[in-house]
Amino acid sequence: MNRPGQRLDHESGLELVRSTCVMCGQNGSRPLLRFRPPDLAGEFALDRCGHCGAAFVNPHPTRAQINRFFSDETIYLHTRDPEGRERSLAEERDRRRAEFAAYVRRIRKRVPAGRALDVGCGMGLFLEMLGPDFDRTGIEINPFCARTIRRRFDFPVLEGDATEAEFAPGSFDLISIMQTLDHFEQPGVFLAKTRDWLRPGGILFLSSLINIASPCARLFRECFRLLHPFHLVYFTPAVVRRTLARLGFRVLCLEYPYFRTPYFNRAELEALIRKTARRLLARTAHPDRPVYSPPFIGNIMNVYAVREAGS
Repeated sequence: MNRPGQRLDHESGLELVRSTCVMCGQNGSRPLLRFRPPDLAGEFALDRCGHCGAAFVNPHPTRAQINRFFSDETIYLHTRDPEGRERSLAEERDRRRAEFAAYVRRIRKRVPAGRALDVGCGMGLFLEMLGPDFDRTGIEINPFCARTIRRRFDFPVLEGDATEAEFAPGSFDLISIMQTLDHFEQPGVFLAKTRDWLRPGGILFLSSLINIASPCARLFRECFRLLHPFHLVYFTPAVVRRTLARLGFRVLCLEYPYFRTPYFNRAELEALIRKTARRLLARTAHPDRPVYSPPFIGNIMNVYAVREAGS
């Protein structure tokens, strides 16, 4: 019998744990699809919650395994995309300056200065670009990234699991969670903590939430490039708005940042056309050949929200 808390050995070598919805904690999910990530053996299952509508990997890797994966110092220097191309996230850091500058401009319209916390701060690019008008703090689980920040900057970085961090209520005017929320075992619980850490009227910035309702996610389904067992939770715009409202936030803006990212280029647009044709053909002629989706608008979402007074 499958039950929440049940631990399972998987052919990938991962230990998985079955759970209720990782976003709202409720029972009542139903199977959505099964997928095979290119870098791991075996299939993984994606369920959709019947209460909040979020999709989540179930069963999913344990918290200890997630933390061990993201603590590996090599992942920022050597990683691969679904096509098998090697990438260095450390080398790509400066390619994202224009993208991050756009986020900072939008945030400064609401919070021109104050106390800022960046959860999963990587090598500190976002905090660097916020500038000295902010009293900046980072949280980062990866030792390589934490050392890089300490060497380059004078703002503090707390090294470790962000879900174990503690701050006094109302400690911050701005909290950013960038490319990180979907890796938490209980992201809904963590968002409730961030609400308490923010002052009323403070801004929450969530970047790179995976949109399971995007055109690529719908067309490529089990070959959607962002499906991975370490991406535990997947959203739709409606799920994001409902979840944040339930937790005491009001969404100010929901955007699709594709055109600002390094993925918006001629080569990737050509790949979109080529892969879409191959995907449509593979459905009938070669159903056993995976064709992973390209980067495209709608795959990820950024959300700017304000903590409501009284929440």
